[in-house]
Amino acid sequence: MQTIPIEEAQNHLAEIIDRLTPGEEVVITRGSRPAAKLSGALGEEPRPTGPGPRNADDPRRG
Repeated sequence: MQTIPIEEAQNHLAEIIDRLTPGEEVVITRGSRPAAKLSGALGEEPRPTGPGPRNADDPRRG
């Protein structure tokens, strides 16, 4: 398990997340104490972006 100081996590969070593999954990430390844990998602499909499909009965549908 990798540990990263909070200052590094703040400066490079996107890169740290991009490098995570499913199930891998990274502990973020404040001083020498664990403060948080990031974990790579297991078997999840990427979430779609943008609005979802609309229901035919939706009054907002034009």
